[in-house]
Amino acid sequence: MTSAKAAPPPVPVPMARILALQPKLRPTDLEDAVVSTEDPLLLETVCNLVRIWATARKDLPADFSERVQVKALSRQPLSFASIDMETVERDAMQVNEPFPPGSGVDASPWPTSDLFMLRPLSPPTFPPAPQRTRVDLPGRQSVGVCTSCQGAGAENCVTCAASGRQICGSCSGTRQVTCPQCGGGGTHIGVSGRYIQCRRCNTRGTIQCQNCRATGQVTCQVCAGRGTLQCEVCSGHGNLKSRWVLNVNTETAHEHEFSLADPWPAPTEQLLSDTEVLSEVIVRPADGDATISAVAPASLRSMARRVLEKVSSSASGEQRIAAYRVQIRGTYLYDVRLEYSGRPFTVLIGGLRSQVFPKSALPAKSGALQTLGRFFQKGLRALATDERPGVGSDFVKAVSVGSAHLTDTNCLLPAVAAYLRCPCSVTGEGYVLQVVEEASKGSIPGPAIPISIKLDSEVAGKLTLCASVIIGDAHRDQFPLALSLNSKLMVGRLAVTEIDGVETYIYVDRRPYDFASAGRYAAVLQGMAAAVRWLSSSKPLN
Repeated sequence: MTSAKAAPPPVPVPMARILALQPKLRPTDLEDAVVSTEDPLLLETVCNLVRIWATARKDLPADFSERVQVKALSRQPLSFASIDMETVERDAMQVNEPFPPGSGVDASPWPTSDLFMLRPLSPPTFPPAPQRTRVDLPGRQSVGVCTSCQGAGAENCVTCAASGRQICGSCSGTRQVTCPQCGGGGTHIGVSGRYIQCRRCNTRGTIQCQNCRATGQVTCQVCAGRGTLQCEVCSGHGNLKSRWVLNVNTETAHEHEFSLADPWPAPTEQLLSDTEVLSEVIVRPADGDATISAVAPASLRSMARRVLEKVSSSASGEQRIAAYRVQIRGTYLYDVRLEYSGRPFTVLIGGLRSQVFPKSALPAKSGALQTLGRFFQKGLRALATDERPGVGSDFVKAVSVGSAHLTDTNCLLPAVAAYLRCPCSVTGEGYVLQVVEEASKGSIPGPAIPISIKLDSEVAGKLTLCASVIIGDAHRDQFPLALSLNSKLMVGRLAVTEIDGVETYIYVDRRPYDFASAGRYAAVLQGMAAAVRWLSSSKPLN
């Protein structure tokens, strides 16, 4: 499938990767069909994303973020076969340089006239812009007389015509200069205030030039009176060495195609750079087709081969194909059916930064009277039901600057971090807090414990805080004794999981998102930090 018609650019909303929407993909995932989902976490995440996207637009109704609803959600993988081709063009050029006596000359012949065999290709770099370099070629060097100075090593000075003398700049060769006493008038005002004859020039108005001593010429400043200059071509050696250099022009050509199970009008050109590289390999031209079979899923191989043929055909006869960079890229694309005031419309969400693209016409901004009426109705609803807006300005600002996760609508974890005065970073799944256990009086607090907090959903659809800390490698013979430590834990529990194929102890605590205030959850995390320190020193785990 070729690229679709370009869509208008999305309104930029700063957004990090949201793993609920864009989990880690495998190449085989790109073969999935369109699926619908009612996952509460996905629905809530998408709704929050649309609300934040709406706040950055000026063409939507004022109460859009409060009244918009997600009615249906489906997704499919958007896959790309992207191939970069590095081409190299070479030509040999003869250059001359000064040849000092006693210098070596490599007159050996070239083993071949093929410039690509004389010097092997450099490892591919796939430069984004044409790159020009020059490389020395050994052999076929020769020495000859400098044609500029005919072997003399010097050339006549043009300034003085080889005489060593040049016209005086003070008197221009006249040997006379204006008398400084009378200014050339022959008279000047005396001490009595009357004009008197100038005694310095004897009323002539000029005196002899002292710069050239009345000769009209001075020593040539360019050649210092020698009449000759060192030859610039051969640096005074009289001979030139002729050698060869290789001019190398390296360029990168790019081609790509995309694939969708259902042809949604996706802005693929804008999404290409926002996709994840699922597999990549760099190969020489002879191995191109075999590499595609190894790197691309079966359903994408024909598309990848088309891209390979297309990019290869762009190389000219003078260019040599150095290497291909074959990439299989992908992201999930979501079709979101929304409703605002009974009016349906659709947006597409895709890319690692969860970009939002309108698929159908959006609700128009209301007139002044309609807006006033809606604000009045909103006030009545808020008084009657204590209804709060769907997205608050503090939440929008926090997500935009990257200090709050999209699912954390109450900004609970940033408030917890402020309560504990500890660093807090946003991840694709939630947060990581560097928590220090509460020190007793007179004791020294231990090192900070990095606690990962994932925002997840239970089967019933309730948002859950899942805090976890990796303790270390687990050993099967110690499982019963290690897991018996759970009876002594005040919060959370110790479990065994597999991480990168290795069985690992992990300390986990799960709680409903709306169970407590920031202060209460801060106490839970401090309790976990203390428990981690105790678990790490326990015999079954160390």
